[in-house]
Amino acid sequence: MAKLLTFTESDLIVPYNPLLQLQKWLDEEKDATDSVLMSLSTVSSDCIPSCRYLNFCGLRESGIPFYTDSRSRKVKEFTANPAVALTLYIQPLVRQIRIQGTVKELSKEIAAGYFNALSREHQITLVLNHQDKPIASRKAMIEKRKEIAQKYSDPSIRISLPESWRAYIVLPNVIEFFQGHTDWLDDRIVFTKEDDKWNVKRLLP
Repeated sequence: MAKLLTFTESDLIVPYNPLLQLQKWLDEEKDATDSVLMSLSTVSSDCIPSCRYLNFCGLRESGIPFYTDSRSRKVKEFTANPAVALTLYIQPLVRQIRIQGTVKELSKEIAAGYFNALSREHQITLVLNHQDKPIASRKAMIEKRKEIAQKYSDPSIRISLPESWRAYIVLPNVIEFFQGHTDWLDDRIVFTKEDDKWNVKRLLP
């Protein structure tokens, strides 16, 4: 395990900006993009919570982006209730970032940029995918993928962005930074947005 760091008020970026603070934490873990786990929690219209891991794709100036099928359960839930929670975990440094915010859809151009940067193998899988739709078996899924792969067997044939593939962003209003310690005297510093200003407080572990 890497040596655990303390996180004190003297480490805060001034003026307060938790997204810049988060980027600093990511920069301190050289393999951050690969070592960050990110979960997204949503709530259904009948108040049933749901949580799942997503690929962590870095930060944008205003929040944390993610990419998914617009027909999925998560999209249906945050369309009805845009209030969501994210948790990021940087395992090597025992750092956790808890985020509350709202979801906004990003442009098709941003979704296409992400899709076009994927490997062809991943693009083919996304073309076949109708996330959360039932299918008879794994064998049926593999056969369906083979059909699509055959359609695009010529590498000169461009795979277009699926109509249902979208980009979204979580716009944070609360971000908590948690730095774990072996003695459990953990550091917890919370940023809360009020109007356009971020306020900061420390919490007991």
